[in-house]
Amino acid sequence: MYEKIIAIDTETTGVSVNDELLQLSIVGGSGEVLYDSYIRPVFLTEWPDAEAVNGISYDMVKDAPTPEEVAAAVAPIFANAKVIVGYNTPFDVGFVERCLNVQLGHLARKDVMWQFADYMAATQGAPRKRHKLIDCAAFFGFEWPGGAHNSMNDALATLFCYQAMLTEGYE
Repeated sequence: MYEKIIAIDTETTGVSVNDELLQLSIVGGSGEVLYDSYIRPVFLTEWPDAEAVNGISYDMVKDAPTPEEVAAAVAPIFANAKVIVGYNTPFDVGFVERCLNVQLGHLARKDVMWQFADYMAATQGAPRKRHKLIDCAAFFGFEWPGGAHNSMNDALATLFCYQAMLTEGYE
């Protein structure tokens, strides 16, 4: 059922078009790790605001694969998938497409952030609003393998939440 689904998450130097990828993780629909790596930025060597959130420093990524190396590794994964699941999917997809030059237009997109907002409105009577991934994960009982704001842990949490809503018949 989940063989053509991938969940992704990224960590970045910030949120603008001038920012770069620092980490990319891709998890298969059955929870298997398909890709997980830091990425060496091309232009930036510091990102204090983002580092305060994701804990990723220049020293951690200075010897990591280049965007070109990462693109070569992940392009086949994306090509083989049919559905991409993320938490604020347009953000992650935008960074992958822009920074890695890997186009993802062929993939159906599921945004767990807004799916959860709709779920909470429909099942709990809550106002439709953005929720943090940690709140969504807590609601469904996800047990973090480590802290949030690590793209691998966030991708696993996103997949867990997506599948929890599917199990309840909510998509």
